[in-house]
Amino acid sequence: MIKVILVDDEPLAISVLQGYLKSFPEFDIVATCQNGFEALKAIQQHQPDLLFLDIQMPKITGLELLELLENPPA
Repeated sequence: MIKVILVDDEPLAISVLQGYLKSFPEFDIVATCQNGFEALKAIQQHQPDLLFLDIQMPKITGLELLELLENPPA
């Protein structure tokens, strides 16, 4: 299984991604997050293999989040 975290501040975008990924049973969505701070906690907790990350989010952007990670997921 490929552990996945979805990060987007728009609930509709999260919903669309979840719908697409349901077609691929090898992906296990372990968390969905609406901001970078939630994502940081979820990444530390779940150690995902893959991250679907929105770039433009309030407070902390997706690129800023990546800079905080020593070993970012794919």
